[in-house]
Amino acid sequence: MPDAIDFHFREAISARTQLSIFFRREGNSGEKDPDTINHEFFTASLKKIYKDLCQCVAKPRESCEQSGCKVGHSARTDATTNRFTVLRPTESKSWCNHDPLSTNKLPECQCDADKRENLTATTGEKVPRLIDDPLGDAFELRKEIQEMSDLLSAVTSVWEQSAQGLTPLVVAAFITNAAFAEFDGVEQRLKILCNGSDPAALRSKFMQMQEGTDDFSKEGGPGQQVEALEQNWQLLLQCKHGYHAGKMEATSMVQGQYQITLRKCSDSMPMDRECLAMLLPSVTQHIYARRQPSNIVRISTPAYADVGYFLTHEGSENGLRCAYGLQVLLEAYKSYLFASHNHTCALPGCRLKALKFAQEAALSIRAVLEDSSMPCRCSQTLASHLENLQLDLNAFFQEKAFDLYFQSSWVCGSHLLEMLDVLFYYGLRLFSYRNYVGAVMHVYNVLRTLTGFQSIPLLEALRDTFSDILFPGGRPIRNFKACCLRFMGGRLQFKSHTSDHKSGSHHMVIPPHTAKATAGFGLRKEINDERFECSKVSIFHHVKERDYHLDAALWNRVHTLADTYETPANESKRSETHSCSHHSHSVPNAFSTSPQRRLQCLHNAVLADFNGPFPTAKLNFFAIYSACVRIVSLISDKTHGEEHRGLNCLCFLDAIVSAADRYKDNEHRLQPFGCKELVGSCKDAMRDALGGIEVEEFLWREI
Repeated sequence: MPDAIDFHFREAISARTQLSIFFRREGNSGEKDPDTINHEFFTASLKKIYKDLCQCVAKPRESCEQSGCKVGHSARTDATTNRFTVLRPTESKSWCNHDPLSTNKLPECQCDADKRENLTATTGEKVPRLIDDPLGDAFELRKEIQEMSDLLSAVTSVWEQSAQGLTPLVVAAFITNAAFAEFDGVEQRLKILCNGSDPAALRSKFMQMQEGTDDFSKEGGPGQQVEALEQNWQLLLQCKHGYHAGKMEATSMVQGQYQITLRKCSDSMPMDRECLAMLLPSVTQHIYARRQPSNIVRISTPAYADVGYFLTHEGSENGLRCAYGLQVLLEAYKSYLFASHNHTCALPGCRLKALKFAQEAALSIRAVLEDSSMPCRCSQTLASHLENLQLDLNAFFQEKAFDLYFQSSWVCGSHLLEMLDVLFYYGLRLFSYRNYVGAVMHVYNVLRTLTGFQSIPLLEALRDTFSDILFPGGRPIRNFKACCLRFMGGRLQFKSHTSDHKSGSHHMVIPPHTAKATAGFGLRKEINDERFECSKVSIFHHVKERDYHLDAALWNRVHTLADTYETPANESKRSETHSCSHHSHSVPNAFSTSPQRRLQCLHNAVLADFNGPFPTAKLNFFAIYSACVRIVSLISDKTHGEEHRGLNCLCFLDAIVSAADRYKDNEHRLQPFGCKELVGSCKDAMRDALGGIEVEEFLWREI
């Protein structure tokens, strides 16, 4: 019986009974009043109907409590057949033990435990209980282990491509970091499934669910992945035990072996253990080194922070992450080395590439700092941050670490990735510093649009690629001065004494915080400037800035770029397939695709920033800034003469854009473009500084 019907029956019977008692006590006619008699007759009819319903739908409790009660065949058959009656949410409460006519108050609701006891006594069977389904847990556990294996397969594939020269080293490290970020979700789900965060709990849970199977002996099965994590876990425990026993200081001073033997086959687990046993002391040696590492090493080195936290803290909160990180490190090591043409020079070449890039970047920063356009060295200025970055690069370059850990491909690629990301951030801020780069680009746009000036490869590529940053609202064909002011951070400000926005009641102003940013203040890496968001320029640096976590919008952009830029292998596959014009292309959901497919799309999208016609991720912004400063200096010196030489004055910018606006306003009058002498000076300066120089001269050579 539904609870609503049961409740209304009882409420009506109780209320009518109380009303009858009141009228019999207070009424003048006594027991012979016909209205009271009719009222009680109807109440008795309701009671009979209620008891009949209880017998038909749910057997009355009073019959269950009678000793030796005879249960009808139909009732017993119904109770035996439907064992889950007590679990039904609409099951009525058993009120049959209460006589509505006997009291004025309703009894308290009986608990569901009484129902189960009565049903058990009636049917003679146990009441079913809801428990976790072990089969469902087994499916979930296998799914997570398979995802870990898929991530390792993706990492292996990208490092093989890197060793063959198809993928840059920094991109391979980028994809590996993205795969390791995908592992965060797997780790959280495994913590819930296994009630723990270490590989021992994972192995115990897996063995409980795989009793009677041969998954541990099956080649490439989930048992092999679990055993590999357990092997890494035991090595970590031994290392931690040595640290707490006070032997770590002596261990770190031992040079150890500098040769390892790698094997890539199904029975490589014993050899992998020996390799990790030699790699792990190299990791701990850097963790417990007396000399503090550079920021590049401290922030970007894989497994460095995770293993360090595990060794220096009690518990095993990140044990699974450490074990899997060592597994990824070893697989990247093996894949890159086996796929290389020269096994002897492959790994030292990775380390040398990172050191050479640090040296190249430090020299570029030094050239900018020694220029007269950046005289201020006050605290928290752009020059101050660049000086700190130069010191950090020099410290990294002076670290003569050529052990097995620092020579690994993933570690070297991560160091390159961190340096490239920091250089991109501060290099992009040079676009706004004192508006040198912006002034050159806006003047070049005016000259190209109105005077037919010849194309300069670097400036033309910058004008197309950085259009969203240099020309807010789109590249202008008129109103050049307004667009230039918007690039500088200008905003419309309406006068307070006017009640409406009439013409002449507003003017363009540059907010104080934007003026400070242009002067080089407030440009720490943790502070974001909306004008120079890397999402507008490079998907590579945008994903890195998001810590490799892609939401739906970013995934759509990645998938679109991956379809736009195809690798040579993908292009050959696509040429073999027949393309139909009526075929509708839809972006798949990021959470419904496999990890390998997601990482492959990210790989193809990121490669466009490195192998495209104008590789933005490889741009040396410091060299571009120096070239633009030279153009500004040539124009300023020619405009102001020898007495004001070296001022780097930008007064020519206002003259050029104002003349361009006047020319467009009077274009119908066929008036010529003014400022001929100044226009000639700008053209000559751009030809002298950048004429005949290709874009490749402004790219990092070691990336």
